Amino acid sequence: MKILSCIFVIIGIIIGAGFASGKEIYTFFFVYGKNGIIGIIISSFLIGYTIYKSLKIIREYEINNYDELLKKVIIKKYKNISIEKVLITIINIFLLITFFVMCAGFTAYFKQEFGINEIYTSILIACLNYFVLSKNTKGIIGLNTILIPVIIILLSIFMVKDISSGVETIEQLITSNAWLPKAVLYASYNSITLISMLIPMKKYIRDKKDIIKVAISTTIIIILLASIIFIMINNINTDISKIELPAVFASRNFWISI
Repeated sequence: MKILSCIFVIIGIIIGAGFASGKEIYTFFFVYGKNGIIGIIISSFLIGYTIYKSLKIIREYEINNYDELLKKVIIKKYKNISIEKVLITIINIFLLITFFVMCAGFTAYFKQEFGINEIYTSILIACLNYFVLSKNTKGIIGLNTILIPVIIILLSIFMVKDISSGVETIEQLITSNAWLPKAVLYASYNSITLISMLIPMKKYIRDKKDIIKVAISTTIIIILLASIIFIMINNINTDISKIELPAVFASRNFWISI
């Protein structure tokens, strides 16, 4: 059960508002057609490897915070320079920006679906985050243990429906070969947010086998969820570029059609 909780937290961090809404999948992968599917696989494996390597270091050296982690991985020639402080500042700024992006995705959903003013939903998400984070990792684990299985089940239902109704031909919207750098970029910026939450996860890891289980399970789930959203977006019969939340749009049409 502890391993599952760890996996759910990691998945919850990765499938933030951008992933769940379909906007990230559209921007980083879908526009590149079939190459985008390859990009999803490569990106997922990079994230899985990052999880494995990070948890291994965290457990081996009993890392308790980001500062300690950076001191272990920074090249020795920088040992006399406080480069870790610069990196921590950059990472904290990035995490803050990521939080604002998450809030923007949340407010965009209620604006698109219900026409609710962004100010009210911003206040609501800020209060919810304060409540969850005030309980440290217990709040995050509890929330993700409930939400992630529900999301996985719902997306699986959408996948069955989309496949049974036929998958439209996958078209390449952008003809450039930037799909590989985009896949690496997606894995990289998600890893910055992810590693900060892997540190407290060490208490749920008993040995190297657990680390391997977490890394492999997370990789497989990310590939499946991203592929499902890819298929959902592909079956939208309208100009996707004008839709702010394509996966939400597709899921709404699904419930209407039932």
